Amino acid sequence: MSPQKKAIKLILDHIENKLGYRLETTGLPVGGGLSAEAQAAKDNGATLDKQRQDRTLPLLILSKNKIQGVAMEQLFNIGNLISKATELPQDDSVQLLSASVSTDAAPVGKVGDFWIYSMIVDIRIAF
Repeated sequence: MSPQKKAIKLILDHIENKLGYRLETTGLPVGGGLSAEAQAAKDNGATLDKQRQDRTLPLLILSKNKIQGVAMEQLFNIGNLISKATELPQDDSVQLLSASVSTDAAPVGKVGDFWIYSMIVDIRIAF
């Protein structure tokens, strides 16, 4: 498993363990729910000996619910969890240096009976 994919798994497992929210990585569930999609990462460089890479990995999180307030609140809860984190999960293959909300919960629109909200979390990783 790539360090990027492992970092996403660590964050999603952390969210599920703390909040009970399961985030899908195969797209936004048809009947409502939460999903996470990796966006284009920013390369922050490498150590001089090229032994470690440092990247910021933006993670788009979407919430889909028939109740607008629930869609919004789920993302606020995730953002608050990430923002208040004093410790992040770690793994031998990747180090999570920091996580922050770069774009807070905002409406994307309404599709049929469902409201869709989005937010972006930046995860800084080293591997």
